[in-house]
This record gives sequence, structure tokens and C-alpha cells, in this order.
Amino acid sequence: MLLQQIADYAIKEQTAKLPPEVIHHAKRAVIDWYAALLPGSIVAPATLLEQAFADDLDRGKARLARGRRATIRTAALINGAASHSVEFDDIHRDSGYHPGSPTISAALAVAQGTGATGEQFLRAVIVGYETSTRIGEAVMPSHYNFWHTTGTVGSFGAAASAATANLLRHSLTENWSNFSMGSCDTPITVAPAAVYWSIASAKLCASIVQPGVKAAG
Repeated sequence: MLLQQIADYAIKEQTAKLPPEVIHHAKRAVIDWYAALLPGSIVAPATLLEQAFADDLDRGKARLARGRRATIRTAALINGAASHSVEFDDIHRDSGYHPGSPTISAALAVAQGTGATGEQFLRAVIVGYETSTRIGEAVMPSHYNFWHTTGTVGSFGAAASAATANLLRHSLTENWSNFSMGSCDTPITVAPAAVYWSIASAKLCASIVQPGVKAAG
């Protein structure tokens, strides 16, 4: 089963020795993500999402871009949307996909919420990137005729990075299955109502918020 092979790879990477150049590029990806996150954090939809999810803010161990406390899921959601808002986040050409927004947003929120080390966080980013970009390469280019790739493939990047940051092992495949069946192919109309109500009221493009939805699971 392909899903099991992917999960086995992610589990193996939790303890594998990472080449210095891989760590270097992971750090660059995180810096690039922050560069896109910060300007996106002060405009809609991030500002609207902060209003919609106010009950989940000022508590929890995760953080928004400007340091405000949040629950893990809400931090992943808002940071994922914010980092895609100005559309300067990274793009993987061959998969037609912005990996940083869903992958790093999920990895950082889980790492902060669980007290993971910096190394665990970077491993999570690496596994999320390696997994999701390869899935993106496999389904493109025809996939983009029907789906927003960052909103579909991003589900796997977020799931892989979150599971790795949380050191999940035996339950990893099950979690991935839940993401792929419950998030990846779910029509946009059944996504969290508060999220898309905020989008509709502000006349914003739904694709901007999709990385956040995927990061939040």
C-alpha cells in the first residue's frame, strides 16, 4: 500500500541522520515562510480569522506571527492562511504547489504546542516537503484542471509534518488516511463555516485560506 510506504518513510526520518545541506535548505524554507507570513498577518483573511476564532486566542502554547498565543489548530489555520495571503510564499514548480504554507504552519504549531525541539521541527518540515511535493508531481499537471493543488496536496504535507513533529508512529498511517479522505477531497462547501463566512463577507479568494484549513486539519 502506497500510503503505508509513505508513512514508513516518515517514521524512518524521525531518527535518520540528516545531511547538513538538507538542514540548511529546511532553515531557508522556514525563513522564506516567515517572510511571507509577516505581511500576510496584518491583512485579511488573517485579521478576520482572528476575530472569528477569538475564543481560541490568548491561550494555548502555539503562536501567531506577531506572538499572540493560540491553540495548535487555530495557530495552524491562521498562520497557514496568512503565509499565503500576499502570494509570495514558495512554490515547487513540478508539483504546481506552495508547500510552505500548509506544511510549515502545521509543523510549527504542533512543535510549539508539544514542546518539540528545533531539530524535531526541522525534521517535520523536511518530511512534509518531501512527501507532499512528490505526491504533487505524481498528480500534476492534470490535477490542476479540477483542484487547487495547494489545497489538496497540502493536506498530505500538513499531515506528514504534524505527525513527525509529534513523533507519531503506529498511528501515523491512520492519521494520514483521515487527512486524505476527510480533508483532501472534501468539497469546499463543507469546510469550517466560520472560515468561509469570513471569506465570503470580505469577498476574498477561497484559495488563499485553503493552506490554513489544511494545516489545521
